[in-house]
Amino acid sequence: MSNWSTFTLPFEGLELPRFLLTLEQSLAAFPGARITFVELDAADDPDEPLCGIEISLSRALVEQHRAPEDPELPEDEDAPSAEITLSAEGEETTLAVDLERNAYVMPVLVKIVEDVLRRLEVIDEDESEDEEDEDEDEEFDEDEDEDLEDEDEEDVDEDEDEDEDEEDVDEDEADEEETEDEVGEAFEALRVVAARTFGAIEGDEKSFSLTVSWEEPPRKKGVRVRAFEPAFAAGEGEGASWVALECEVCPLSALPPAEAVGINTAADFQMSLDGETYLLTTSYPVRALDASLFLEITLALAEQADILGLAIEEGKLARS
Repeated sequence: MSNWSTFTLPFEGLELPRFLLTLEQSLAAFPGARITFVELDAADDPDEPLCGIEISLSRALVEQHRAPEDPELPEDEDAPSAEITLSAEGEETTLAVDLERNAYVMPVLVKIVEDVLRRLEVIDEDESEDEEDEDEDEEFDEDEDEDLEDEDEEDVDEDEDEDEDEEDVDEDEADEEETEDEVGEAFEALRVVAARTFGAIEGDEKSFSLTVSWEEPPRKKGVRVRAFEPAFAAGEGEGASWVALECEVCPLSALPPAEAVGINTAADFQMSLDGETYLLTTSYPVRALDASLFLEITLALAEQADILGLAIEEGKLARS
């Protein structure tokens, strides 16, 4: 029976995108290590998802961290790898390491896991320190205001107004920068999940495209993912960013607009017209779209667009 080493993470739920980004940052310090496989399993119990993550390691990296008393990597092991598991149960998220499975690569894996945990803990510590600094600044300002009131009440009122205005500006700028960072990280996390799950992707800073494939019958469908700011949130900056998922259905010539309206009332996703092409589309706030939901929606959107496109192409679409 395998022995496990477990660590509780400061997450609310699985938070797979956040963990993968942190892991990628840690692996940057270990040349020869990279994520090669991510398997998300939420079929048995969606409330308790399980995710297995495989990390490939170069032989040189493994040997570099191995001590004389550690198990020696077999000579025929040309592609060593490590495996870690992320699970969520209720409000507790756990990182688990199978000690038996990772016996030959344990020294370097320990270093990687330690770096991940350190990064996650540093985030929490920084947040706590910021809160403490704000409290100390408020106490200092209150004491200073009392001294100024004894000297000159009119000067105090002016100084307080100026201080409050400056603090409001600084806090607004800090909040805006923090929000933009969170949005950017969330979108990049979706890009990472897409690359690990569907293979090669194309795109730029604000969008990327992926291909969903089926073996039986052999079919494939392209899905475009793009970040945008909805009209109702205009002027609110990057913090208002949403993600749109779009999948081609058929050309305009294959389906009269009147019939497309009828499909819209029955389909799970909205059909829209982009130039001369019908698309199935859906959208979500980028920070509300975690890895599990993103994969579920992407697969469902591609499948429905494929089925609908075939029905239209073969003339099997029921017309009212």
